[in-house]
Amino acid sequence: MSTVTLFRPHKFRTRLEGDVPHISIVNEAYRDMATLVSLSQSEVGWFGLVERQDNEFIITEVFLPKQKANAATCEISAEGIGLLTEELLKEENGADKVGKLLFWGHSHVGISVMPSQQDSTQMSDFAENGAEWFLRGIFNSKGEAKFDLFYFEIGLIILDLPWTVIDNLDIARERKWRKAIKEKVKGKHFPKAQIVSAPGMYPHYGGAYPFNQGQPMGHEDIPSPMRGIGIAKDPATIAADLLSGFEEDEFEPANRGNGNGNGNGKGKH
Repeated sequence: MSTVTLFRPHKFRTRLEGDVPHISIVNEAYRDMATLVSLSQSEVGWFGLVERQDNEFIITEVFLPKQKANAATCEISAEGIGLLTEELLKEENGADKVGKLLFWGHSHVGISVMPSQQDSTQMSDFAENGAEWFLRGIFNSKGEAKFDLFYFEIGLIILDLPWTVIDNLDIARERKWRKAIKEKVKGKHFPKAQIVSAPGMYPHYGGAYPFNQGQPMGHEDIPSPMRGIGIAKDPATIAADLLSGFEEDEFEPANRGNGNGNGNGKGKH
């Protein structure tokens, strides 16, 4: 009689753990996309340049290709992609730009940002171009925006990624200090920096970022249709997270103590 116990499938609860991908949008690109959605009475699609830093995907610039569009669909033909590629190759660092053309965004006008069958078909077409990954963004005139990340090589799709808007200068600044920390700071863990806009600074298409007078709002507090779209975090909370990588005695302000500017905590009498 066999004593081997065979395994059997259970009720699976598959989930993603670790450093979840995050989308950052340079302010100019963000404004351009909002303008395209606002001005178009039909669906409209565009491509964008993406810079990747580890699990951070930064949309830096968007381009409008030649296309056929109506109230329900927008079809970007091979001709439209070819013409856009030719235009980019004429620019400085054109070949580099073409290689970073890894984002497709489009408007659903006034309907839901859930992907349609046409959207899935379009992504299948992009998969044939040999890219390892590709970003898709779906927007509408109600102020909703949804980003999905496709890893073509392994057949994985991560849906509804968190995103924020950043200033263009922040990209260079983050690179500078990331490099400096890597070279000069050893033996400490640094939480991944998150760049967020100041409260009320950026309108969210038809609304505003989910900040409440500077206080962070929980996911459940964000009014629909904004729930699950953008992630907001209070800047003070982020600063505390960043400083948590230091031990207290290694990051002590010089004037810490009794407020008299004497850093040893002992006042002069």
